[in-house]
Amino acid sequence: SAKYLVVSEDDPLYSSINGVIFSKDGKELVRIPSERTTYHVPDGVEKIYVSAFHYGWYMSDEGDQFCVRLKKLYLPHGKCEIVERMSDDERFNLDPQVLQVIAKNTDLSGRDIELLAKYCFNPYVENSAVWFTAGFKGLVKLLDNGCVVTNDGLILRYFGGGGDVELDTSITGIGAHAFDYYGVPREYDPKQPGQITSINIPESVTYIGENAFYDQYELESITIPASVTEFGDYALAYSGIKKIEFEDGVKEVPARVCCNCSLLETVILPESLEKIGDAAFTYCTSFDIDVYSGFEMLPNLTEIGEMAFYNCKMKKFVIPEQITKIGTAAFFLNGDFGRNPEDAEIIVMGDASKYEAGFCSGKAIPTFTKGIEGVKLGIQVRIYSNGPEKDGKYLFGCSWQNIGGIDGYEYEASANEDFSGSAKLDTKESSGKVYIAAGSDKVKTLYAKVRAYKVIDDKGTREYTDWSYVSVDID
Repeated sequence: SAKYLVVSEDDPLYSSINGVIFSKDGKELVRIPSERTTYHVPDGVEKIYVSAFHYGWYMSDEGDQFCVRLKKLYLPHGKCEIVERMSDDERFNLDPQVLQVIAKNTDLSGRDIELLAKYCFNPYVENSAVWFTAGFKGLVKLLDNGCVVTNDGLILRYFGGGGDVELDTSITGIGAHAFDYYGVPREYDPKQPGQITSINIPESVTYIGENAFYDQYELESITIPASVTEFGDYALAYSGIKKIEFEDGVKEVPARVCCNCSLLETVILPESLEKIGDAAFTYCTSFDIDVYSGFEMLPNLTEIGEMAFYNCKMKKFVIPEQITKIGTAAFFLNGDFGRNPEDAEIIVMGDASKYEAGFCSGKAIPTFTKGIEGVKLGIQVRIYSNGPEKDGKYLFGCSWQNIGGIDGYEYEASANEDFSGSAKLDTKESSGKVYIAAGSDKVKTLYAKVRAYKVIDDKGTREYTDWSYVSVDID
């Protein structure tokens, strides 16, 4: 809590100018004291970090409190870049604060203004469109279709009344939260304006930001042109989308693009596709991936991210040989959704040794046509006793991924990481429990591992999957 912050003249990295912290050369704004209510950034500053003015919040008896009183921020003349964080390992996820940014004669890109809007624009204030048109006068304009657009063609926010939205080739990007139903003041009511029913994305668009169409539940169909090379998370999440088409030339379906779109039925993927991102279609419970019959028509697809098709519909699905990487729970099934997930079968045609453990965990049953060597099962703790229950022993139970075409599983558990003194179980079930000798009151962790086996000759020789491991702290 201060109005002035002073840096030693000997500091090798930072300097202070009138009580505000900058980089040593004065070209990067690092921190505005939290007690300032207005600040004019000096001319000559070329970079401003969001964390310079967006402090955290704390909890008090009076509720959540933002540790900042800044209400107006005047940006410098000339070219200036807005940067979200100072380093890759810096993490913060903060709600927008009410901060009017005035950029008179400041040279900002659309992405700079988009980032300022992410942290400074509060949509739940009256006449919120003025935040853009007044603060960034000359840098943005309000179009007849209700879109606030930057000079370089990035849509920042939609203030229209809903219905059909037409975009022309002057549009180069759709910014973060641009059509987010909550991105402008609205009530969660279908009778309220703001729900768009259709939108065309011209080939001039190269960028779609995070949450761009979040919760637009009357938007039923959308086509993504090949020109879009950068995609933010949750772009269509929780929307009413029923059909999405990625045009030929698209190489990657972005992460979480359609997560929790429960009405999604049709997904058109191009031959050019190389990767499906993490959780791309997770909880799209109406989407039946059987229609792809294993992506045979997608010869360039080699990678499927974790939870990509989590709880989508499937009954029999073939993973072709060219798929070399699959993430955890990519084909997870644990609910019915119109089909019995215990009947779901996944046939793996290629080498699954690089697939993550539990890539089809849940109740879907994979079968490996090229053998089980290198396969890793998904395993998790199911039963655990906090203390010795029987003759000074701990009860430790686990469940694991069930796979087809095998003869059994070896389950082993121990109080030692090297599995010395372990208890073992040979079973045909996909779960088991054993009592583990505690050995000492100093035991802090229990360990378990499991692998499947297949008997390959009359002598009882076994072919094994790799061991999969799990542990649990017992304190």
